[in-house]
Amino acid sequence: MGPVDPEPAMPDELKPAAEEPDFREFSDASGKFRIRAQFLGVADGKAKLKKEDGTEIEVALEKLSDNDRAYIDLLPYQ
Repeated sequence: MGPVDPEPAMPDELKPAAEEPDFREFSDASGKFRIRAQFLGVADGKAKLKKEDGTEIEVALEKLSDNDRAYIDLLPYQ
């Protein structure tokens, strides 16, 4: 038996687009508001987020979902 041919490479146009690792979807506690943003830090009880278009917003921590608050708690931003 000869060597096994490796799987053919997938053409670039068919590969899934690489996500920016620093961006994630944040949502409010109700789940109705969602935004893809990069977490920048916390100041005065508000999460600083940078949207993909470059604009920065602040969202009160208590308005974010439990999952987002848990995510922020795990980050070494302090």
